[in-house]
Amino acid sequence: MLTTPIRLLDSAMISRNVRRLRFVRSDGGSFAYRPGEFVSLHLPDDSGEIYKRSYSIATVADNPAAAETLELVASHVENGKATRWFWQAQPGAEIAFSGPHGLLVWPEVLPKRLILIATGTGVAPYRAMLKQMQPHLTQGMQVHLLFGVRDQAEAFYLDDFRAQAQAFPSFQFSLCVSRAAATAPDEYAGRVTDRLQQLNPQADTDLVYLCGNPAMVDEVFERLKAVGFGVKTVKREKYIFSRA
Repeated sequence: MLTTPIRLLDSAMISRNVRRLRFVRSDGGSFAYRPGEFVSLHLPDDSGEIYKRSYSIATVADNPAAAETLELVASHVENGKATRWFWQAQPGAEIAFSGPHGLLVWPEVLPKRLILIATGTGVAPYRAMLKQMQPHLTQGMQVHLLFGVRDQAEAFYLDDFRAQAQAFPSFQFSLCVSRAAATAPDEYAGRVTDRLQQLNPQADTDLVYLCGNPAMVDEVFERLKAVGFGVKTVKREKYIFSRA
């Protein structure tokens, strides 16, 4: 398998349980990706053996075909091997990646309304799409982003999403907090499923993307199927958190 060596540039906690990591290529080259894709990191365990974990690209770049950095976000997993590496690695640490891969990319045929739904770090691919969607927003395309967390301390990238909503009226952002009260105009006390129901999704005009917790992805897909959606009008990507 073809891999590319990368070096950790920096990392920081950006919510209660999420760490942001930025990498550069060890050879000084650039990253080419389609917003919405993911990469597989090749990480060393305590014995030196290499294992793989996949993460959606969160990089926002003017030119995704030649991005300077690779930005990823990772949730803390208790006793997780990848978590140990991410939380302990210092700038300069080197690993490798393969990819990018994935089908959760900007649609070739644009719908009247695009509904992007995520829980936790599943919001990463949607952040990568922010610049890509801007020309379409200026032409009146409707985009709704529903970001589900338990409470506000788990949320991240809010400045990016709120700036997009302020600049483009046809982009609407909803932070859905399932275990807390809403404290801002764009917050909703409830799950992403509750907010989605308020949007009254229509299979003949809407396209829905789902990314994040498998239980959320499955539940929302079943609800959408009940109102006429199918595999062509719902794109799905599940995040499986492995400790082994």
